[in-house]
Amino acid sequence: MTVSRFFSMAYKVRNNREEIEEKVQRRRVKLQASLLAALREDQEKGRENTGETAWKAQICLFIEKDPTEKMNISEHILNAVIPLVRASEIPGRAKNATLVKPELKPGAQSVRKKQYPVKPEARKGLNL
Repeated sequence: MTVSRFFSMAYKVRNNREEIEEKVQRRRVKLQASLLAALREDQEKGRENTGETAWKAQICLFIEKDPTEKMNISEHILNAVIPLVRASEIPGRAKNATLVKPELKPGAQSVRKKQYPVKPEARKGLNL
């Protein structure tokens, strides 16, 4: 992949993230408005607001915009490793890291010991 394709992909991801955040914000506002409207309607009808609607409305009044906004993570930490150096989507593997290929010396054999040997008593119990 070329650098321009990476930049276009990063731009799309950034735009999609903003759209998702806007949708979440709109849903939150709609929920708050509907709960507060239901609470007001109950008050106008003379009902006591001790039910589920009342506590949901109270919670809506105390909901903050976004809990991640409180986190002030500096840009140099967020951009410490750009995705171009990663070998895969999982962070930790770098493209420039050389692969380790174990090779046996001439005349040597690989280890043939079982990693988890089963005792004879246990093997008899498994065969029953």
